[in-house]
Amino acid sequence: PILIGGTFLVGIIAFFLPPETFQPFFGNNSLAANFFAAIVGMILYMPTLLEVPIIGTTFGYSAGLMAPGPALALLLAGPTISLPSVLVISRILGAKKTAAYVALVVIFATMAGFLYGNGMLLI
Repeated sequence: PILIGGTFLVGIIAFFLPPETFQPFFGNNSLAANFFAAIVGMILYMPTLLEVPIIGTTFGYSAGLMAPGPALALLLAGPTISLPSVLVISRILGAKKTAAYVALVVIFATMAGFLYGNGMLLI
């Protein structure tokens, strides 16, 4: 039931917020675009089965509006960490360890997206 509701919600968001909205942010393979995609992936709470439709339709990867590097950065950061998990982890491990974990996830997702998007990393 949650997956069906989430899919429906993504469809509604995609209808009112066209993928062209995100092209200035995710349309190239720059380091900034990959970093922003990793940050968005960290903030969003994406269930594993919804990450591909969200990136494909909502952010416009299927339509060619999103570059492959930011798409990979978002795919890596999204399921790894989310805002709710950051809050839970910080209560258990403390702020310093949580900050280190978040920073490492964002940095490695950014670098992987940048390298992949610029043809330096073959996955």
